[in-house]
Formats: sequence, C-alpha cells, structure tokens
Amino acid sequence: AQAFQSYARDNDLSSVHILFCTLEEQSLLHDRADYARRLSTQYHWINRDYASFDDYLADLRSARRKQIKKERRQVHAHNLTIERLTGDDIKPEHMEAMWSFYMDTGNRKWGSPYLNRVWFDLIHAQFRDRMLLVMARDSTGRYVAGTLNFYKGAHLYGRYWGCREYYPGLHFELCFYQLIEFAIERKMLLFEAGAQGEHKFLRGFATRPCHSLHWFGHPEGQRAIRDFLKQEEAHVATAIERMNSVSPLKHLRTS
Repeated sequence: AQAFQSYARDNDLSSVHILFCTLEEQSLLHDRADYARRLSTQYHWINRDYASFDDYLADLRSARRKQIKKERRQVHAHNLTIERLTGDDIKPEHMEAMWSFYMDTGNRKWGSPYLNRVWFDLIHAQFRDRMLLVMARDSTGRYVAGTLNFYKGAHLYGRYWGCREYYPGLHFELCFYQLIEFAIERKMLLFEAGAQGEHKFLRGFATRPCHSLHWFGHPEGQRAIRDFLKQEEAHVATAIERMNSVSPLKHLRTS
C-alpha cells in the first residue's frame, strides 16, 4: 500500500484508490498506511441452498413473488428464445452481437463506451471458460438482447446488458432471473449484479457492505475527505440496516 503512495508521488498522481477490499485488508491498511476507509453498498443475491427458482421465490414476500412471475410471463409472451452460452458454445457471432448491444447501450445513454471491439475478441479467445452469455432471439432467429457475465468458483458477476429492441420484462429476465437460475443449478453461493439499482433490492438482493480505501496526496484534502467519510460511514451503516429490515426476503425483514 505504501508502494502505491510512492508510485503516485513519483508520477505526479493525485490519489490512490483500493476498491473491493476485505474488511481485514481495510483495517490493516488504514492503520499502517494512512488510507481513508469508506463504507458503501452493493446488492448481492445469496444462495440459501435453493434447489430451484421456485425455492428462491418462496423466500420472498407474496407481492414480490407475483411481480416476478408476471415479468417472466411477459417475456414468454413475446415468443423469444432464451439461450445460456458458456465456454466453447460461445461463438464469434455471439460476441459480435454483444458488441453491438454494448455500443447501442452506450450511445443511447449519452455515455462514452470505454471498451473496444478488440477487447471482446480477447475475452472470447482467452476467457470464455469463465464467461456466461444470456442471449434472446426473436422469431426470425435474430439476436435482440443479451448480457455478458463472468463466473469463478462459487461467485457469478453480471457486467453488461444491451438490446436492439425493447420488450417488457426482458431486462429483468436476462440480467437477473436467468442468472439466478444458473447460480442455483451450479450451486453457486453469490451473484453480484453490478453497482447501484434498487430494482435489485426489490427482487431479493440483500444490501451488503462494500469496503474501499482512498489516499490523496494533498494533506488538507486527505484530512477533509477522511472527516467526511467518517460521517458518511455512520449513515451508510444505518441505511444498510434499514434497507434489509424492509427487504422482500422474509428472513431479513423485521418490519
């Protein structure tokens, strides 16, 4: 950690940020290397030894179960074919479709897509044994939407979504429900679907703490940010407790 600080100083960099560290790593580096620690949140789906998707639904309150079933019926009514592809079943044409979805999403949201076409070719060539694509085809066989996901061991990570056409409920089907089914079938412990999104919370993703460390080369800036993060931490801890207390997951809900 001190080496990061030295590198930043030597290269005229303003700050160092260590993200997604464990609580133990955070405590160690905070004490030894003058990093400011931050508490934030993510929404994680946790496998409670579910044998099926219906087992997961049974863990939810009635209103949420009904909503999820309604959303899945909507998708089936569109006459779409849903495919899950891993490993050598992922072909160049699938990556071409995902690239087009990725660019379409970035352009429609006035974003600046930071991944190039070569990146998609590289992960297909070198990383497809840990990749899961969930793709939707219309009645003509054309791919209209898809998600790019990665997995390792007992953890599944959702990363990119895109579509050519809008279908009600399809985003939730490809980004959440198909991946939850995949995780259950493979007996995975955790599905992390990316940052933000109360829509995840409403579908049985628990609000979980997320830890990071931050160092700023300007001493006054470091002190100011450290003071702010101390105040923020108390509010975030309270928010996590309150969110889970009203969770649609019956075992978390206390009110």
